[in-house]
Amino acid sequence: MLASGTITQAAYYATLAQELNVTFVNRDDVTRFLGSGAGERVAPNAFHAFARLRSGRVVMLAAPGASDAAKLLQRNKKRGLPDRLAICAPNTLRKLAVEHGQSALLQNAVDDLSLNAPHLSVRSGPSFVQGIFATLFVLGAVAAFALKPTLTTMLAHMALATFFFGCVILRFLAWYDFRGRPLRPLPPTNPGSLPTYTIIVGLHDEATVVPSLVAGMRRLKWPRSKLQVLFACEADDAATIDALRGQSLEPWFEIIQVPPSEPRTKPKALNYALQFARGAYVTIYDAEDQPHPEQLLEAHAAFSKVDDTVACLQAPLVTSNPADNHITALFHLEYAGLFNGLMPWFDRAGAPILLGGTSNHFRTDILRKVGAWDPFNVTEDADLGLRLWRLGYRTKMIARPTYEAAPRRAGVWLRQRTRWFKGWLQTTFVHSRKPVAFLQSMSTKAMLVTTLFLVGTIVSALLHPFFLASAIWSLVGLLSHDGPTTARQVTAWVDWSTVVLSYAAFGALCWRSTALNARASVWLSLLLIPIYWLGFSLAAWRAVWQLLTNPFLWEKTPHTHEDDEEPSHLPLSAHA
Repeated sequence: MLASGTITQAAYYATLAQELNVTFVNRDDVTRFLGSGAGERVAPNAFHAFARLRSGRVVMLAAPGASDAAKLLQRNKKRGLPDRLAICAPNTLRKLAVEHGQSALLQNAVDDLSLNAPHLSVRSGPSFVQGIFATLFVLGAVAAFALKPTLTTMLAHMALATFFFGCVILRFLAWYDFRGRPLRPLPPTNPGSLPTYTIIVGLHDEATVVPSLVAGMRRLKWPRSKLQVLFACEADDAATIDALRGQSLEPWFEIIQVPPSEPRTKPKALNYALQFARGAYVTIYDAEDQPHPEQLLEAHAAFSKVDDTVACLQAPLVTSNPADNHITALFHLEYAGLFNGLMPWFDRAGAPILLGGTSNHFRTDILRKVGAWDPFNVTEDADLGLRLWRLGYRTKMIARPTYEAAPRRAGVWLRQRTRWFKGWLQTTFVHSRKPVAFLQSMSTKAMLVTTLFLVGTIVSALLHPFFLASAIWSLVGLLSHDGPTTARQVTAWVDWSTVVLSYAAFGALCWRSTALNARASVWLSLLLIPIYWLGFSLAAWRAVWQLLTNPFLWEKTPHTHEDDEEPSHLPLSAHA
């Protein structure tokens, strides 16, 4: 009744208070009821209770959910309730939490991880050991090149080539072991047995996509009385907030206004909104996302089949506009290779899954236990996936996808990719602070796969132009009048093998992972993989510069309404 708007929160909770024979406090009477006092406390979950000292005793305001209300009614019949308890509506409780505890809520969102586990937050900066190692590495490299330049160049060349071949093998293994994931019918579910599910959507300057976003949320199949959608908006983003209010939102939609503060990042906004989450499960969507209507049902079914060590489920992301241009086509191919090829293979190989930035489904209690998102990491998703693994939890894949639009313009793509590379660099620094502990947290195979994927992606992007230039230079030397030498022949063979096999492994995995009906619109773009990889390199070097000059800068990806239309022209399966 509350979720449908049949009755208001005030009417329901006033009736409940009357039945319990306790005081009902409405929004206008809160200050008068609490009076003045110094002791204030906001619960970690801002919907549980708000307490304040009044005349030397604690006054408790509560907004009980359905199960808690039933327990209160039962207790009241047996032995009554304490007179210090009062009932209010959830929106009143949230208003109290924000007005009287906003600084505490904001501090929790910003500082929780860095205070409780500083070694797992990028905010702490490089460790002393990392500084010593980096200094020794640079001094050693300079000395080696100064004393034995030719030998050092050759050895470094071969070492890097060997590492890159490992990255190539990783993708070929995922290609060889590729398994399609058709959408299987879900088992019938009793709506009464389903828990509350919370969805958090981070928005900033997203007024144009609000209508399609709200429509996508309304298409989700889940009992409305057990669904909570939190729109986390920057409090000074009036355009987006006004656009949301103009959508005639049902009671299960809530707008959370995040106080403006540094860092201005998505993970900080998610942490702030998480404190208002009531669900046993919580998932994250971006403003442009159009999730499969049955995605929540599939996630719940998957969670019910595994033990509590599985803390997260990752849904695949599929771009909805592959045919727009070569940028969107290559982005579509890349997403297919990552979410349909590599991530499922990581799961089968017993290695960590570095989460995508959206459509992650969490057990809420575990998400809070591990410190949620690092507000200072600009790829908080990958960092959280690795942190979950190191703390003993696992991530699995589900099949029902989320559609989102790929960037159409090179400038937008470059800024987004720069942020991703910078965040991966941050994640690498964080999890290499204590290398012994990192190695002990996973098997040798998992460590090798993670290193080749995370570090390999960064290093290959940074050094790819140099290997390509070396390959071209070696080929020119072989064709010159001086004639080939053994060293030149070996260098040319190694460089061209590295470059060509890298392109081939990337293209083969992406092509095999792409849905059959999407291949016709993207196949020609495979020829542009070398140019796409040079774009990777530009973004990676730009990320290094930003990491040194502005490490916590969040370069937002802009979205337009046209980018976010419902993807009716694509299959609902991630891979057909």
